[in-house]
Amino acid sequence: RWGGLWMFPHGKTKTEVAERFKITESQKALTVSHGFTKYQVSLEVFEAQTRSIVCEKDQSWFKIEKLVEMPLPAPHKKIAIHLSK
Repeated sequence: RWGGLWMFPHGKTKTEVAERFKITESQKALTVSHGFTKYQVSLEVFEAQTRSIVCEKDQSWFKIEKLVEMPLPAPHKKIAIHLSK
């Protein structure tokens, strides 16, 4: 978690995330850009299927309709708003 905020599953590469969460297939859903004070990030968001929904320490899964209510960092909040439409 980032400063006590919830975050979507993430990693530096698609392969890293696929291995960590046992993802069997995925497709790109959207790209979210967000500016911080000194830099800009682009997050590639994928819709995925997994073989397992095991959570690590301090992790939980939530229904899509609950995501916009969750305390999320700004870039992740943009993803939640998009997914809830």
